[in-house]
Amino acid sequence: MGRILIQSITKVTLFYMLL
Repeated sequence: MGRILIQSITKVTLFYMLL
């Protein structure tokens, strides 16, 4: 459960960093 939450947060963070 926790891993999925961390992965989603990491994806969003990387997406914002790319922008």
